[in-house]
Amino acid sequence: MGTNSLKVVCNRSTNSIQCSRMNESRVDVVQLQKRDPQAWTAVLAGHDGLEDVAVTAVTAVPLHQEGASNGYSRPIVRYLVSLANSSDPIPFIGKKTGPEEALFYRDLAATIPTIAPRCWFAHVVGEDGWVILDDVPNHVAIGRWSPVDVDNVITDMVMFHVTFWDQPELGFHY
Repeated sequence: MGTNSLKVVCNRSTNSIQCSRMNESRVDVVQLQKRDPQAWTAVLAGHDGLEDVAVTAVTAVPLHQEGASNGYSRPIVRYLVSLANSSDPIPFIGKKTGPEEALFYRDLAATIPTIAPRCWFAHVVGEDGWVILDDVPNHVAIGRWSPVDVDNVITDMVMFHVTFWDQPELGFHY
């Protein structure tokens, strides 16, 4: 989406993050959730190299629902997005989340692409957030992690902390 001016303010005493970004997307989240091809086209076309993309259809497959026994407490949906002049749909994940996670994906995830999926869209209003991310086809639920999975998570967390350790431009320090 090009370069945007970012201001992040973190208040450790209230565990709150306030963030503002100039030139935020004006795409309506409800239209995305209702699978409106024009809204999805606007999201994708807002990224470098995709200005001429045209979404022709969007289908949704719920992955996790509120109160599910798999450890997820918020809805997650896999969206299959069909493009003009393309035979296979492209999978994305739509996820209702809190503001901290949405802002993480919007503002920081691109700096650690080996750890976090690409964020295509993030929307925050009050205590609610919603994101569209690249699909993570090899996701393993926490309860099914092997020792190798645990080692990989630890390595990823070390790299995350190395990347962001003592970065004053973020407005907070580790």
